[in-house]
Formats: sequence, C-alpha cells, structure tokens
Amino acid sequence: DTDTDALDGGDSVTDTLTMVASDGAATASHDVVVTVNGDDDAPTSSTPSTQAGTEDNTFTGYAVADFPFADVDTDDSALISITVTVVESTGDLERSTDGSSWTDVAANDVILNAHIQHLRLAPVADAVADITFTFTVQDGTQSSSAYVMTTSFANENDAPTVANAQANFNQAEDAALSYQFATNVFTDADSGDSCTYTSTDTGGSALPSWLTFTAGTRTYSGTPLNANVGALNVRTTCTDGSSAAVNDDFTITVTNTNDVPTSTSFTVTTAEDTEHVFTANEFGYADVDSGDALISAVLQAASAGTLWVDDGGGGGTADD
Repeated sequence: DTDTDALDGGDSVTDTLTMVASDGAATASHDVVVTVNGDDDAPTSSTPSTQAGTEDNTFTGYAVADFPFADVDTDDSALISITVTVVESTGDLERSTDGSSWTDVAANDVILNAHIQHLRLAPVADAVADITFTFTVQDGTQSSSAYVMTTSFANENDAPTVANAQANFNQAEDAALSYQFATNVFTDADSGDSCTYTSTDTGGSALPSWLTFTAGTRTYSGTPLNANVGALNVRTTCTDGSSAAVNDDFTITVTNTNDVPTSTSFTVTTAEDTEHVFTANEFGYADVDSGDALISAVLQAASAGTLWVDDGGGGGTADD
C-alpha cells in the first residue's frame, strides 16, 4: 500500500476496525486492531546523464547529484554511498578521501557521499571514445539495481608529431639532387588531419637559391655548385588544419667534386733577339676548388723561335 511504503524497518502504524454483526433483530460490535510493520525498502536509481569531458584531460566533475537516488522510506531520503560494481571500460578511474592522494578504483569499492566529489577519470591519451563504469546507490543498509555511468570525451586538436625523422645525407657538388621524403615522416593522432608542408633552413630563412622544395610531391631538388660546398641545415614543417605544427630538421652536406682548372690565351711582346721569361701568373690559371694551386702546365711547341723550359739546374729542354 502506498500509504505505508514510507515505513522503514522498526516503524509501524496501527489502525482499528470496528465490525458490526446483525441478525436482523439485534446487533453486536467487535474491534479489530491492524498493525502494519515497516520494512527497509531498497533505494532506486536510474541511468544518469552523460558526463562531458575533453580529450587528454582528466575529468573531475562528478557530483552526488549525478548518481540518481530515490527511496520510499522517509528515514532514508539521502544517498549514503555508491558502489562501483564494474570498473571503467578504459582509462583510469581513481578515488580519494581528501582530494590530494588518489588510488585506483577496484570492483565493488564503496565511495561515500562526501568522497564522490573526489572521483576522477583520466582517458587514454588521444582517445575520444566514451568511458563507462557501473554503479549502485546505497541508503545505508540496502543497494539499488546497477546502472551505467557514461563519460564522453570531446576531441581536441592534437599537433602533428615526427614519427620517422629524415636522415642526414651527402650530395656531390655539380650533381643533380632529387630527394623525396616518405609519407610517414609525420603523423597526427587526429583522424582526418593532414599536413601542409613548408621548408626553410633551421634558422627560419629561405632555402638557398640552388635548392627548391615542392610541397605537393614532398621533393627537394636542385644542383649545388662549388660555392655551396659544406653543410646545409634544412627544416621541413608539417602544419595541420588548426595551425598546429611540428618541425623535422636534417642536414644536406654538399661534398666537393674536383673541378678542371682553367686558363686564358695571352700575347707577349718582346724585342727581337731578346728572351722572354714566362711566369706562372701569365698563364691565367684559375680553379674554383678552394685550396687548389697550379702544379704543372702542358706546353705545345712554339710556332717560331725556341721555347725553353728551365729545369732549375742550369739545364733544360728546348721545344723548337
């Protein structure tokens, strides 16, 4: 009877019923006393509202009111505790009694009313899947049926990361370079995000004129010259659609290739019957390779007169 449902264990109500009997000529009455003893009814609960968290952030917003509680017993009008009967589906659900030290929640752990505010749930890194755990509510002596608490985690943009760094490499001077880096150099935890590629040197300045970067094909190309010999520190940048970016730096070392020296034609004017002693500088020797010097020269015979090569010891060879 709904009028007596509110009676708790140890409570009772009494009602007296008067019964009247009649044989048509006379009547007699009799009182019947009815006593209803109360019983401890179990509390009830229901599926709670979904809690809302954000990716990569520990959710700390649980409150007593988030765990529905009702009890027909008037003496049991407040939730005393909850019991986590099935632990979190993923992530890490933790409990605390003081908000400063936490332990993992285990199956059938009882969380008192005052400590519900200290429950916290840490999702797996980069995960946005809902996390659930199952609970019952208690009135101090009885438990409800089990219900599922769901906490959702909204996506937050993750910056791309370097998954497979580019290796340093050597490039010969005067040889054409065509280098395409792999599609798996960068990765992004956010499904559907892709890279917009740019490139500079590691100081943020433009690449040298000999080196071109084509973003659409992820390709570096060009031909370094003698002036470019040495180390070039290159930066490849991946930027996602939310302007979050990551850099991958590598070094191209341009190695020297021995270049052929050059010379120039020249004319010497001298008086008749007068020797002319040539110097090395007159032959117009030049070499783009730093440090290279004139070692020797190959001479052809003179078209007239005598071309003499002095061996430095007073002798020599004449080319007529």
